[in-house]
Amino acid sequence: DQVAGGPGPHRSDVLRYLRNDTSCYWADPDEDRVLHRNQSAAWSGLHALVSGDVLGLPSDVSPAQAVGGSEALTLSRGGLPHPPALVDGARRWVDGLDAWTLAALYGAASESKSFFVAAALVHEAVRGAGGDADGGEEDRRDGRWAARAARVEEEFNIECWGLVEGGHDYDRLNCSVQMHSASFLAQAVADSVR
Repeated sequence: DQVAGGPGPHRSDVLRYLRNDTSCYWADPDEDRVLHRNQSAAWSGLHALVSGDVLGLPSDVSPAQAVGGSEALTLSRGGLPHPPALVDGARRWVDGLDAWTLAALYGAASESKSFFVAAALVHEAVRGAGGDADGGEEDRRDGRWAARAARVEEEFNIECWGLVEGGHDYDRLNCSVQMHSASFLAQAVADSVR
């Protein structure tokens, strides 16, 4: 309800996640093959889905990616140099969202620190509204998938160093609630206009 009264700041905030999207910072496969494998499993096809299906861009337009710690540190200071067509497409898509769908996107992006994870989640929720989704359960980019995709690095660190009860477990729960809430809201809005 705050989004409807002033969507501009929420649109800007969502687009800011594109500049330093967590799904665009990959571990170097030679330096940290386990984390890289986890990132690949969680984010496989994510950029192609959002660039092509959501933003309607040609297949040769994809986001910039940083691989390895030194490149990531250098690029994070000024933001990733995404192609202008991708940034413009993202802006047009976000500007075209109604207030409720924008609120779902904003919630997912702020929790995942990723425009791409949030856009895929909202896209799949809207597409799945009314039972129109195709593909099996394993192909769905739903709240469960989004929570895993948002927490790749955190879960890797938990695997390495252990879980802090009363900390990491609450973070997992909060992330899951936020992602499922965003998915539900986007789907409910899409169902209401069909």
